[in-house]
Order: sequence, then C-alpha cells, then structure tokens
Amino acid sequence: DLSSTMRYRIRGGQTRMEAAKIALWSLYALSRKHFPGDSVSVVGFASLASVVRPQDIPYLATYTAKDGFLHYTNYQAALRLAAGILGRAPAQNKRIVLITDGQPSACLVDDEGQKEEILSEKPYSRLYSADDDLLSRVRREKGVSLDAPKGGLVYLCYRYKKVDPRIHQKTLREAKRCLAAGIGIDSIVVGDEEELIGYVRGLEAALRGRAYHIRDHAMNRVLISDYVGNTRMVLRSGPGL
Repeated sequence: DLSSTMRYRIRGGQTRMEAAKIALWSLYALSRKHFPGDSVSVVGFASLASVVRPQDIPYLATYTAKDGFLHYTNYQAALRLAAGILGRAPAQNKRIVLITDGQPSACLVDDEGQKEEILSEKPYSRLYSADDDLLSRVRREKGVSLDAPKGGLVYLCYRYKKVDPRIHQKTLREAKRCLAAGIGIDSIVVGDEEELIGYVRGLEAALRGRAYHIRDHAMNRVLISDYVGNTRMVLRSGPGL
C-alpha cells in the first residue's frame, strides 16, 4: 500500500511505510538466499498499481494529495496486477500477501457500461483517468510505471469508516477471480482502526485466507513467519512483540 496514510507513524517511531519496506526487503533477501526456486514480486498500489523492482524497495514513497487522484486505496488494481504476474509464473503454489493500512476507497471502471451504472446511481461521482502527463510525471519523479489500462477510469469514493458498496463489490469480485485461478490471498493490516480490521477479516473469511493485525514494528517478523511457516496467526501487541 503506497496510499498517503502509509506515512503515519506506528508504535516504535517508524512510519508504516518504513516498516513495510524493511519487511519486504527481508522477505526478498530471505527468498534469494534460502529459497532460490521461489519467485517474489512486489506490487505497489494506491489508486493505481505498479510493479516495484527489488532494488527500488528502499526508496518507495507514498503518494500524496500533490499526486492528484493517485493517493487513494485500490485493492482491486493491486490484485489484478498481482494476478497477472502470478498467472505468467510456472509455479504451482501462488499467493498474494496484501499489506495495507486502509479500507479500499477506489476501484477500476473497465468499460462504458460500468461508468453509466455508477453515474446513474451517483451523478456526481468522481471518475478519473491517468493521462499521459500524469503517467510521465510519476515515472520521472517516482521511477514507476503505473498499470493504467488505456481508456480506463478510476472511481473514487472515500466514506468515513465504511466502504462504498460498489468498491467492495468490485474488490471482492477481483479477489474471487484470484481464488478461482488458484491464487490464495492473505492480508497484513497495519493500524488500530477497528473498521479496517473488521473489513479485512471479513474479506479473508470470504476468501478462506489469513489476516494478520500489526500494531507495532513486528511486520517484518510476521511476513517472514508467514512465508516460512505458512501458518495462521493474528498478531496483537504484547510482551515480546
């Protein structure tokens, strides 16, 4: 998750983004050294998603309001791009681990029919597209190429402590496509918001996945433990964590 709230600090003084980068780099290094037959890819996402090269992990930065509409949270875009990468991989065991600190507040609008449905329900909805100027600026300033389908739109709807029903529907549908393709989905939740925790746990229950709740800097340990042990656990803060 590269949305704007990932810059907030968690217990121990780190930002959520710093904790995520340490965990991702540790996972990548562990995989290269001890599991060379595995393939680990990183997808960064906010309103749109992008592939992150391993060497760029230490330099990841959040999107902000200065980046136009890009600082929202789009699970669907992340899942779609990740599924495309895994779909081309020869491995039999495929899994997505979603690291996020916010409920989804954006989804993709793939065609004119979906656009008309949204506008008929909510005539003042906010629909955005990533034009060439924006894509070029992000590529130049952040070094990433956004996965923006040509002519595609993004629907944004932030609802305090709630998820827009259409965004939830599109997110769940994309996640179930992953499941149908043999791709499991687990989630690591960074933060204390009960609504976010509840949403992600509900999503994982529907997908038969695992949800990990992180309240401090233990993300590194959780991600590595999940990767190596592939066991179920929900972490809460406490002695020794």
